[in-house]
Amino acid sequence: MGEMCGRIVEDFEFLGIALVKNPFDKYTVIFPQEMEYNYFMLDFLMPRLKSPYERWYVEIMRELNPKYKCIGRNDKCPCGSGKKFKKCCLGTTRQYTNHHRVTFLDNPNVKPVPFVLGSTWK
Repeated sequence: MGEMCGRIVEDFEFLGIALVKNPFDKYTVIFPQEMEYNYFMLDFLMPRLKSPYERWYVEIMRELNPKYKCIGRNDKCPCGSGKKFKKCCLGTTRQYTNHHRVTFLDNPNVKPVPFVLGSTWK
């Protein structure tokens, strides 16, 4: 009747996922709680998949953030706090970031591709 209708799902069981080019409901979006959702992984995957049935998986690894490499303990912290690195981010989780390694299972000649969310890959 012309009224906007919406629902918030608070409890569900995840059974699977499908990626489609022209979804019927373009306004259905998942917002994981306490996580900022972005489309970087989809932007990365879509040009590389040859078919929607191609098998792939992602490994998430914690690695040292590139901006914290080659920093001395007494150097200024790269986070911008103005403090020395040893008194700020050294030894904290802020030093590390998630790196995602994508492996395409149906093409054994393609090596796993490292991917950092938010980066631009050509």
